[in-house]
Amino acid sequence: MAKNLIIATLVAVIGVGGVLGAFAGPPTTVETEAIVEVTVWQRVSTGELYLSTRPEGGAWHTDQEPLDMSALSRSGNFRQGRPVTVVVPVTVEIADDHGGTFETATPAYTAITFGYLEWAGDVDVIVFEVEEGTTYLFVVNARYGDASRREADGLYLNTYDAEGDHLDYDDDRSGDGYSARLSWDATYSGPLYLEIGGSTGSYALVVATIVDADTAEDDRGDDFAGATAVALGDTPGELEDSSDIDVFVLEAEQGVVYQFDVLKMDDVDTYVELYDEDGEYLDGDVAAGIRDSPRLFWEATYSGPLYIEVSAYYDVGPYTLRIAEVDGDHGDDFAGATAVGVGDTGGALEWYEDIDVFVLEAEQGVVYQIDVVGMDDVDTYVELYDEDGEYLDGDDDGGNGYSARLFWEATYSGPLYIEVSGYADVGPYTLRIAEVDGDHGDDFAGATAVGVGDTGGALEWYEDIDVFVLEAEQGVVYQIDVVGMDDVDTYVELYDEDGEYLDGDDDGGNGYSARLFWEATYSGPLYIEVGGYDVGPYTLQISKANGPVERGEAYEGIGAYFTGADGAVQIVSPYPDSPAERAGIRAGDIVLAVDGESTDGWTLQDVVLRVRGPRGTQVVLTVRHTDLAPGPETEDITIVRDLVTYPGSERN
Repeated sequence: MAKNLIIATLVAVIGVGGVLGAFAGPPTTVETEAIVEVTVWQRVSTGELYLSTRPEGGAWHTDQEPLDMSALSRSGNFRQGRPVTVVVPVTVEIADDHGGTFETATPAYTAITFGYLEWAGDVDVIVFEVEEGTTYLFVVNARYGDASRREADGLYLNTYDAEGDHLDYDDDRSGDGYSARLSWDATYSGPLYLEIGGSTGSYALVVATIVDADTAEDDRGDDFAGATAVALGDTPGELEDSSDIDVFVLEAEQGVVYQFDVLKMDDVDTYVELYDEDGEYLDGDVAAGIRDSPRLFWEATYSGPLYIEVSAYYDVGPYTLRIAEVDGDHGDDFAGATAVGVGDTGGALEWYEDIDVFVLEAEQGVVYQIDVVGMDDVDTYVELYDEDGEYLDGDDDGGNGYSARLFWEATYSGPLYIEVSGYADVGPYTLRIAEVDGDHGDDFAGATAVGVGDTGGALEWYEDIDVFVLEAEQGVVYQIDVVGMDDVDTYVELYDEDGEYLDGDDDGGNGYSARLFWEATYSGPLYIEVGGYDVGPYTLQISKANGPVERGEAYEGIGAYFTGADGAVQIVSPYPDSPAERAGIRAGDIVLAVDGESTDGWTLQDVVLRVRGPRGTQVVLTVRHTDLAPGPETEDITIVRDLVTYPGSERN
């Protein structure tokens, strides 16, 4: 029922335009879909249900009014529903950066105009003033958009005159790449309308004039037939006019990784593209290298001619084509893996798809901490495999910054293969391997003996479990806290000596700390397992929440004697110089409420359990004074708990 309720209510409350943000500019109505996370909450005190929604990439929003449940069955038991992801049809208004008609066309005053196709089917119209007799080159380039545009439908370009007559069309450079390119000899002076469409995302429209195109001397051929043969090293070149393309050919060797740089001189804005001998596009880049020059890495998938095209957006001038082979410092497969041990090993990701493989002789039962620390903000990740190639574990940013970190407990003795790679980054890193030694045992046999008081510990890895054993005394109520330091999120579980689960808690204490109360049903060993969702230090605190407490024994609380009489819980007297006495608790006070909750129907043990707690925390007692002293008869008294010493004679 819960899931159907969520979806039905979501459609009713989303509303038009309530999910997607808008861009600046005149709006266009678009029917689309929104991906939204939804959850339902129940207010415990009233049982009312509230709806929370979060659009993809946005923040949670909770309605201020409860859901109208009058028409729905109230069967089922709600508290907090798990978030459900749904796809909802919505109608939204999206601002268009450029108009899609002649009347709303954007004038182009410069050689380059940037734009964005906001939705599927969006077209942008740009108007450019042309001069009769001039030859123009129009390029719509997707390289300013996302890399995924290369796997999309590309871009197309239509040209129209002022009368709306269609002049020319190109789609993906006539099958050559993912940009549209047209050259046109202007037959009139006046407005030329350029219509741009295709896959959604950003683009750049470049308008250039071709000067002396028939007579210009080109230093390099501009097609495969006239390609200049090159080898490893530097080759100079020059783009003589804004439409010039220089083509080079390299005899590639299968399996070799090549680095291509086009070093621009005089700020010439160049780009580079790779093609095989059949004209199939392989790769390209615009600004990944030095001073935003093109740089790309390509691993040859064949032996034979590789064609390299160098061109520019609208610049002319010299450049240098630099080609180098990239030699990996570590092997990229199991056969070439570098043997490592505990300690640090340096490495570098030489190209964007570089993978370095290492092999460690793992020892069964040992917990290994594996860090890949990227230098210069290199974003690394790590994956573990056994010798059969089975994936074991992996991590991306579990360490500091963009560094990878994981903990792995060896399930066998033998080779562990460690793959290091990155996200489109190149640069150095350090592979750091360490054995993690637990400070406490992780089973009953290795349990650490504890008593009432504090015991320090640490969760050294994500699946670390520390086991303690307490000699419990039948009838005693124990308060067990696991206080994580540095926001470490802990939990605790209790077992008897036969391994039977007794009780457990996750966040019952302050913040992410665990807390539970357990009344011993037997005298004997109680096993306490401490675990967590983080790594870091914690303190295991054990105290007795009821008697018997021995004279001189210290515990955490307010320091007062309680008794139960005539259906009410009364304070016999506070301890001398205790937190209770300093706060104003007096002998004979009747406890009416604890932290605002009435004690009506509570037992003496209920009150004691609520009053006890870690030092430094507060408890508010609502009491009625019975000693006829001046002042209000009923009073709220705030007490800061502390470590108190039981003076004897009576019981707290």
